[in-house]
Amino acid sequence: MGFDSRWYLAANRLSERTPWLHPVAAAYALWAGLVLLAVLLIAAWWTSARRGEDPARRVATAVVTGLGTVLALGANQPLSAAVARPRPFITFPNALVLLQKSADFSFPSDHLMIAGAFVAGFWCLDRRLGAVSLLFSVALAFARVYSGVHYPSDVVAGLVVGAAIGAAMQFLVRGPVGKLLRAAEATRFRPLVRRG
Repeated sequence: MGFDSRWYLAANRLSERTPWLHPVAAAYALWAGLVLLAVLLIAAWWTSARRGEDPARRVATAVVTGLGTVLALGANQPLSAAVARPRPFITFPNALVLLQKSADFSFPSDHLMIAGAFVAGFWCLDRRLGAVSLLFSVALAFARVYSGVHYPSDVVAGLVVGAAIGAAMQFLVRGPVGKLLRAAEATRFRPLVRRG
């Protein structure tokens, strides 16, 4: 038995011994983790990205972060189908699973692909937000394994590949989006780009 299976089963034993944590972990694994990252992005755009020396560039970073999460999710589907790794609860039918058993493949985790793109974007926007988003994402990775729906390598790969996609989007798209937003500063949309 490889390390992936051993770690999955260890997390599953922990889950069996901590039923009090199930509602929180299941909610965080299913939707709350990604909602928290999305709310953090909206808050960062509204409170800090619109001010400073070059708000158009900072707002562009926030916009491209959102676009990166969508691209990461879209990229996950063909990648997951190409690898075609069964979910761990197929291999271990007696495992405790806290979420509805999905019929799609396990590797990489689409939740963590999205989270990785968020982390890359936040890191470009503000290092402190990058660190906070990384903590939220590691908690999401743990929750997905704890809930019985992923192997550890699924969530690690998802986080890394998602971050690579998010970083590539910042490198390739942020400049053109920033130019559009600078042009928008001269229109009635200025409050969306620059505060005050």
